[in-house]
Order: sequence, then C-alpha cells, then structure tokens
Amino acid sequence: MDQVILNFLKNNYFVIVYGVTWFISVFTYKKYFDSVLRYFPIIISYTFFSELLGSFVVYNKDIQLVFGYEYTHYSNIIYNIYHFIFFSYFFYVFWNTSSNRKHKKIIKLGGVIFILINIINCFIENPLVGNLVYAYLFGVLLLVYCTIIYFRKVLTEHNFGILKYSLLFWVSMGLLVFHATYLPLKICKEFFLELYIPFRQFHFLMIVIMYILFSIGFILSKRKAFR
Repeated sequence: MDQVILNFLKNNYFVIVYGVTWFISVFTYKKYFDSVLRYFPIIISYTFFSELLGSFVVYNKDIQLVFGYEYTHYSNIIYNIYHFIFFSYFFYVFWNTSSNRKHKKIIKLGGVIFILINIINCFIENPLVGNLVYAYLFGVLLLVYCTIIYFRKVLTEHNFGILKYSLLFWVSMGLLVFHATYLPLKICKEFFLELYIPFRQFHFLMIVIMYILFSIGFILSKRKAFR
C-alpha cells in the first residue's frame, strides 16, 4: 500500500495542492460559511479522494471496482461520477449568483441538457469502463460560459481593488483558466492520444495553477464583500 501511495504521488504530484488548498479552505471557512460556496471544501476533498481511489484501483491489483471484463482495473466510473457532481455543483453556484433572468434560464436549461447528455452518453459508452467524454465536453463548455458571463458582469461593476476580496472571483478565474486551456487537451486525450502525451505535464501544471488561484481567493477574500 505504501508503494501504491508513493507511485501515486510520483505520477500525480499535483494532488498535494489539493490537500493544501483544502486546509486553507477549512482554515478560512468562517469567511464564507453562509455563502453559496459553503460546500466548496467538500468538493475539494472529494476531488482528492477520487484521485486517490482512482490511483489505488489502477496501481493495486487487490482493489477493483469493475468485474466481468478482461481488464478489471478500470477507474473510469469514479471520474464519471465525479465530473457529474463537480459540474452540477458549479452550475448551481453560477445559477444562484446570477441576477440576470436570461442567463439563469440558459444555465438551468444547460444543466438539464447536461443531465440528458450524461444519460445518452451512457448508451454510447459503458460508464463502468469508458469515459463519458461528450458529457464532459458539454459540461466544460457550459462552465466556461458561466464564468464568462460572471466576469462580464463583475468587471463592469467593480475594479480589481474590490474584486480581489471576492472568493467567487478567484474561483471563477481558476475554473476559466484551467478548463479553457484543458478543453483542447481533453479532446486530444480522448481522440488523438499521441498528441496529448507531450502536454501531459502542462495539464498537471494547469491543475496546480487553478488550485493556487482558489487558495489566493480563500486567503484574500473578505466576509460579506460580495459574491
């Protein structure tokens, strides 16, 4: 088991940033415990444990979640469920914080379509052994849309001197930076793997940058600044 953990950290060093970010999120929780982001520390810890469990399934022959297939050490189901919860959570966050009725309707409709695509994708690809890539790609596009309309609103109403105290501002920045840059890499990873491999470390770097931006938000944010 110790060797599994060492191999996991060697190949996925970025998860250390999850732990650091989670600690900061809990330490600063009193700033946002009654805001729409109050469940964010749970999402961060869920991310960490999903990565950890996924690694155990891949690297440890004694652990498996899927039976009846030639290759039994699949971890896809872990990430398919994780991505559904992750995107759904942030769709709720941006729907809740938007004051524009049109944008709220688009996000709500997009959320329903996201659920339907997940269901349809399960018929195209077995979620136990394959990635629900079409659901993921739609989720990314909708999340990027959510962050863009958020920035269009706050950047016209506030300057950075005020925005830097908003946790949602830093979280949105992290989400946008990562998902906008990872989207083409995800497409390559799923359909043109040989093109993705040279950028694997860049993928990990973008994860680190996203969580650093989250951490900055936890540290700089002020209670009741604004959403």
